[in-house]
Amino acid sequence: MSLKPNAVCNIHFIPPHCQEVIGGVYATAVAEGAPVNALAAVPSTFEYQEWKLVPVEGKRNAYLIQSTKIFSADHAPLGFSLQDSTVIAGKEVVLGINGSEWQLMEVNGLYAIQANLNNPHIIGVTYYIGVSDDGKLVLKPCAITPASFANRPTWQFNIQN
Repeated sequence: MSLKPNAVCNIHFIPPHCQEVIGGVYATAVAEGAPVNALAAVPSTFEYQEWKLVPVEGKRNAYLIQSTKIFSADHAPLGFSLQDSTVIAGKEVVLGINGSEWQLMEVNGLYAIQANLNNPHIIGVTYYIGVSDDGKLVLKPCAITPASFANRPTWQFNIQN
């Protein structure tokens, strides 16, 4: 499935080595500055599981992932954000103003959401958004080898429009 610019979608977590999951968890906005959660799709969470994929001009496969329902006090868009340039395993993805840039890498019809790093000190590893044991979206390290790519966390983008 190819992604449409500015598409509204929900983002379904697909664990490594799975192609499809019935049920499961979806990226869910809570509040500005709060971690993005991975929650089941139930009526009380539906509207907080809608995201807009905003292409970053001039960058291939680079997107901002912005909430369609929660905005800052001055109505700025809020999206998946790292809030600072520190990249470590387990760092939470939070809902921040505008959001950070992410590379969406297609993996057999699913997508790995890769941190868009401009850090020359990180060698031999890259970071993808996965889900922590306590249900938060976090950075997961992945060695840059063909064997380890099979273990990347992946997501299914269910387009709404």
